[in-house]
Amino acid sequence: MASLLGVEATGQSAVAATTAARLAAAGADVSIIATDCGVQGKPVSKYVDVPSSVHVHIFPSIGKLNRRLFRSPALTKWLREHIHEFDVLDVQGVWSFVGKDASAVFAAARKPYVLTPHGMMTRYDWQKSTLYRRLFFAFGFGKVWREADAVRFSSTGERDTSYYPPAGRSAIIPNSIDIQSSPTPETRREARARLGIDEQTPMLLFIGRLAHQKGIKEMLATFEIIAPQLPNLSLYLVGPSDGDYGTEALAVAAASAYRSRIVITGPVFGDRKYDYLRAADAFITLSHNEGQSVAHLEALAEGLPMILTKSSNMDFLTEYGAGILVTHQPEEAAKAIVRLLSDPEALAQAGRGARRLVEEKYVPQVVIPQLLTLYKEVFSARTSRVV
Repeated sequence: MASLLGVEATGQSAVAATTAARLAAAGADVSIIATDCGVQGKPVSKYVDVPSSVHVHIFPSIGKLNRRLFRSPALTKWLREHIHEFDVLDVQGVWSFVGKDASAVFAAARKPYVLTPHGMMTRYDWQKSTLYRRLFFAFGFGKVWREADAVRFSSTGERDTSYYPPAGRSAIIPNSIDIQSSPTPETRREARARLGIDEQTPMLLFIGRLAHQKGIKEMLATFEIIAPQLPNLSLYLVGPSDGDYGTEALAVAAASAYRSRIVITGPVFGDRKYDYLRAADAFITLSHNEGQSVAHLEALAEGLPMILTKSSNMDFLTEYGAGILVTHQPEEAAKAIVRLLSDPEALAQAGRGARRLVEEKYVPQVVIPQLLTLYKEVFSARTSRVV
């Protein structure tokens, strides 16, 4: 169950589509049920690609209020009529009426449902639109949360910072990522040639929304400190601007003394996004909150050393030597980043650790069996209670 399936929803829709595809490849009969809403209820410009092995059902959300609340009576009606076709529901995200209503349909039919919050139940996320969340939780979703057959968190940090701990079972099962052949100097040169980036330019990369959650202003303040110490370094910000905060961050970048070395691309998808990943020397996000970022997994898969905060919730990063954890304080972060970027051997070692981390923890062969086991166990438990 995905309230959003458009490319504009970036991580959430991508995870729903790729997870469904990988479950289908493992032999499961999988359907994605979604609304036709984009971000903030806007029309969808393009849906994410979903393979034909996955059944896709998209329903209209009619009326301004329904679209703003991600509510689709048509979807709920169809699900009631077709509930006999499904064994388990996995709701992607939490702040939508369509997810609440779908969970209620399964509960009424005495069938299990799993909630996958994608970071939306953390204390940080509750600070946004607090009144709406409290009302939504008090008058409907709270019951859904408490009665869920399981809550699937994607990282230890997401579970530990949940505003409301699950009342019942929870599991930590990360997102998964397909990996290509190991990155080489040649793939880096080819990617830079396609992007028009000089081979000798050190490149620090961010991919994601230009949003407060991602710590963009802190990143720009940190770059102001780093730039004079690493005079050839460029910072690439790849992703869409998010509301007023994004506009403010763009203004900060434009006013920077080093603005010629800050490259802002806007949203980038597909092969061109992977060119940026393959061209970069390191990846940075000074996040205030994540469930588990798809961009982080993509960067790890390309063997990029990672510069993250603890709030980025990337399990095993330091254990595998795949990068460094820094604070949100620009002065402190800058010192650690300069040390890393000034040490070619440390960078190379972190890149090898990044690739090994993905291969051992985040490939579908490791993750999907965990997810299937969770589904089978909640189905068996619910069936035994019904009998």
